[in-house]
Amino acid sequence: MNKKTAHKKYVSVVNDNGLDYNQISEYMTKKGDKMNHSTARNLVVRSFIKIAENITTKCGMNLSHEQLLSIAIDRNFQEGVIDLIKEKENEALKMRKLNQIISEIKN
Repeated sequence: MNKKTAHKKYVSVVNDNGLDYNQISEYMTKKGDKMNHSTARNLVVRSFIKIAENITTKCGMNLSHEQLLSIAIDRNFQEGVIDLIKEKENEALKMRKLNQIISEIKN
């Protein structure tokens, strides 16, 4: 391992009862999509790159692939994105519950 990659830190999605990359790859393989842990990690990182690119473009920034990668693998960025997704899921759940209550009241 070279010095540059030896100091890199990558987020594992293990927090909050999540899965690590080995568990993701095992799950995907069982479901019929043969995958190893490196592929699982690469897919996660590529997804975060797309998110970082979307956000920075909307903010008027034109960043290089290397800059986007640096953002995408940052633990704080990944945790921030995960928090936003969880907030949206909670909002959607609340809306479904309210709609159910309204439907029950109307009937």
